Amino acid sequence: MSSRFMTPNAIGVIITRENDNGATEILLQKRKNNMWDLAVGGHVESGESLTDAVIREANEELGIEILKKDISFSTCSYTKFEERPYNFYYFKVDKFSKIPIIKEPEKCLDLRWFKLEALPESLIPDVKTTINNNINGVKFAELGCD
Repeated sequence: MSSRFMTPNAIGVIITRENDNGATEILLQKRKNNMWDLAVGGHVESGESLTDAVIREANEELGIEILKKDISFSTCSYTKFEERPYNFYYFKVDKFSKIPIIKEPEKCLDLRWFKLEALPESLIPDVKTTINNNINGVKFAELGCD
C-alpha cells in the first residue's frame, strides 16, 4: 500500500493574492476531468505533519516554496473519498516564493487566478463549499455524509 493511503488525511491549499485593483484572487487548477480544483492538494503521508504535506505538495505541484510561518488553518471537512472516510484539512497561503507553474501536466490542464466573486462554473462542488467556508469562517463541515 502506498504511504499516501496509510493515513485517512488529505490537505488542500487555498492560495490567494491581491490583484492590482485590490480584489482577492484564488489560484485554481483545471483537472483532466475539466473541473476546476484548488491548485494544491494531496494525501498526507505516513509520519508527515499536515503543514509538511502543504509544503511538499505545493512544491511538487506548482514549484512554489512556502514557509511554515506563512501557513494558516482555514477549515476542515469529514467526507468519504474512494468509499473510505477521510479528513480534509484546508490551509490558506497568501505568501510564497517562485511563480506557480504546472509541474504535473498529467493531472493538470490549466492553472489560473480567479476573483473570489467570479469563480468558474465547473468548480468541483466540495471545493466551492470549502472556498465559501473559508470566506465565511466556517471551521468544520461534513460533506456527503447524509
